[in-house]
Amino acid sequence: SILQIYLISDLVSASTIPVLVIGLSDRFYWWRGFEVVIGGLGGILTVFIFGTIYFGNAHEGAKLILLEGGLYANDWSVFGAFVAAPFGGLLWGFGALVVRLSFQWIIAKIKGQRFNSLDKPDYLTRPRIVDSNEYTDSGDITAADGEGVITSHPKGKFF
Repeated sequence: SILQIYLISDLVSASTIPVLVIGLSDRFYWWRGFEVVIGGLGGILTVFIFGTIYFGNAHEGAKLILLEGGLYANDWSVFGAFVAAPFGGLLWGFGALVVRLSFQWIIAKIKGQRFNSLDKPDYLTRPRIVDSNEYTDSGDITAADGEGVITSHPKGKFF
C-alpha cells in the first residue's frame, strides 16, 4: 500500500538525516561522505538487528525493515525501529569515522607523510567578509587575506 511505501521512506530518512545534517555543518569539517553513506546504511542494518532481537528471528527482523506489520502493530516494534534507525545511523557513522581516520593515519605513517585528515580547510581558517562589494554567487564563500579578496569554492571529499 502507499502507506507502507511512505513508512519505508520515513525509516530510510530517519537513519540518514542525522548523519547528513552533521556533514552539512562547518563545525564538523572532518565529517565526510563516507560517514554519511555508512551511517545511513548502518541505520537500516540497526533496524534489522533490533527486529531480530525483538522478535527472536531474522525473518521477522527483515520484515520490520519493510514495516509489513503496518504502523499500528499490536507491539512496540515500529516505535523501536524508528528510535533505532537514527541512533544506529549515528553509531555506525562515528564507527566509520574511526575506521577512516585510522586507515588514513596508517597510510600516512607508511608513506612517511603528515597526517592531515583533521586539519581545518582553508576556507574555514581565513576571516570572512560580511559586506563585500564583489559579485559572488550565493554558494561562494568569500575570505580576505593581506592582498585582497579570495573566493574559494569548497569541494567535499568522500574518503
